[in-house]
Amino acid sequence: MLKKTACALVSLPMLYAAAVQASSVDPAIVAANRSLSFSLGAVNQNYRELNSGGSVLDKENGTIPRIGVAYSLMGLETPVRFYMNADYANGDTSYKGALQNGTPYDTNTGNEILNLNVGLGYAFGFGRFAVIPGVEYGFSSWVRDVGKGDPYHGVKESYTHGHAAVTMSGQFAMTPKVVLSVDAAYGKTIAPTMKIDALYGSSVSSPSFSLGSKPWSRFGVGLDYAAKQNLHVGARIAYTQFKYGASAVYPFGTGTAYEPDSETRHTTFDLMVSYNF
Repeated sequence: MLKKTACALVSLPMLYAAAVQASSVDPAIVAANRSLSFSLGAVNQNYRELNSGGSVLDKENGTIPRIGVAYSLMGLETPVRFYMNADYANGDTSYKGALQNGTPYDTNTGNEILNLNVGLGYAFGFGRFAVIPGVEYGFSSWVRDVGKGDPYHGVKESYTHGHAAVTMSGQFAMTPKVVLSVDAAYGKTIAPTMKIDALYGSSVSSPSFSLGSKPWSRFGVGLDYAAKQNLHVGARIAYTQFKYGASAVYPFGTGTAYEPDSETRHTTFDLMVSYNF
């Protein structure tokens, strides 16, 4: 009995060391999360406005180019992960809709889309796999130029909102140089608004339309390859969806106006090059 007890006591440090080793984050995952990166890609803009019955009033669809920059840092000893990124897209999409009197109106829309995000998480390692729960805050702006100056029907609008979300990322070191990541986020839009910047052919001033906060979500898949010690390349595809609730009715010119319910879906495709430290 004494001999067996002694063996058990001797094995405790070994078991503790094994547990610590199992909880550490794979070096390839740590390296992939310590970077300053630049991206080039595109975003598919899919937007639609809905009446109270759910039918489509008008919609935007098209793919436009975008660029981005991102910074990510994971601690070498304590695996806290911090990231922030910004991306900007500019280009035309197709508008299909109807005027207030029901006459069909198809045209092109100019778009400027800006997104800013910052997030914080903690990585839990399981061999070559890591799980990183966290939180994120973001801000988005969309300048929508329907008709691009059309003096009869054109209108230029600015949409803005923030978002707060919980995040979850799963990362897998496929090899010492290749890391696959799958991530998801879910939250809600914060203080969404719409402002008419220009109603072409009219001097009517516009109020800011306060919109309803609705769910916001994102799902993405990415791949990181360490081409050299400090030079990585990668690719990522992501899908983001959010909604705005209808505004109240506001005085507008000699009458009134409101902004209807809407839904936006963005599918993004990016190629990245990064300096990893």
